[in-house]
Amino acid sequence: IYVSVLPQDQHILMFWEVLDEFSAKEKALFIRFVWGRSQLPRESEFTQPFQLQAFPSQAQNQDDLLPSAQTCFFSLSLPKYSSKDIMNTRLL
Repeated sequence: IYVSVLPQDQHILMFWEVLDEFSAKEKALFIRFVWGRSQLPRESEFTQPFQLQAFPSQAQNQDDLLPSAQTCFFSLSLPKYSSKDIMNTRLL
């Protein structure tokens, strides 16, 4: 689910590319960051969809900002990073 962002936004497309390049361990750490647990529940028990939302900042350059997770809502507020390298660094 996308909140105040579009699936075709540059930083959202970069996010999916970066996440796809994560190792299994890095993906588990990411899940822990956004979900508060190291693994997802079984699909039949999973009722909360993952949300990507706009980062609450109007700064022109968001490269120094860190993403924010709301674990109760399985949600990630993602700054508009200017490159995949910066995004990868900030997400790890």
